[in-house]
Amino acid sequence: IIPFVKIDNISLAGQESGQSDIEDLIPLNIEINRKCANISEIIDYHAAQITIVYGANIGNLEKGANKVWGGIPKTARVENLNMTSDLSSSEDFLKFLRKTMCEVGGMPESALGGAQNISNTSGVALQYSNLPLVEKTRIKITNTIDGLQNVCKMAIFIALKENLISIPN
Repeated sequence: IIPFVKIDNISLAGQESGQSDIEDLIPLNIEINRKCANISEIIDYHAAQITIVYGANIGNLEKGANKVWGGIPKTARVENLNMTSDLSSSEDFLKFLRKTMCEVGGMPESALGGAQNISNTSGVALQYSNLPLVEKTRIKITNTIDGLQNVCKMAIFIALKENLISIPN
C-alpha cells in the first residue's frame, strides 16, 4: 500500500488535478504590490522635498532648517520640486485591481477591506453577500470528506498490519 490520498481542491471535469484557488489571483496581486510600491515611492520622494537652484553656485550655500541663503545672484531661482499631478488615477487603478481580484476569486469586496455595515445587515443579507465563499466552502467540504475518510482507513490498516492496534474481540 502506498499511503497517499489525492484530494482535489475544486474538481474539474475531465482533469486529473483540481483547480487552484489562487492561480488566477497571483498576477493581479503582483500588480497590486507593484502599484502600491510605486505610489509609496512617489509619496516618499515628495515627502522629503528636493530644492533646485538655477543660476547660482551652491558650493558655498548652507542648507538645513531655519537657514537663510545669502549671496544668490538676482537672476538665480530657487524652488522645491513639487508634484504637479495627483495620485487619484493610481488610486482608482488600485481599486479596479482589487475589485477584479474579488470578481476573479469569487469573494465579496469586504474580504479585501471594502466597506460592510454588519450592524444593520440581516443574517440572510450577510449570507447572500458571502455566498461565493459559502459555495466554495461547501464544494471543498464535499471533496475533502472522501479524502479524509480514505486517510483514516489507511491509518487504521497500517496500524493493524504493524500491530500498533488490535481489533477487540
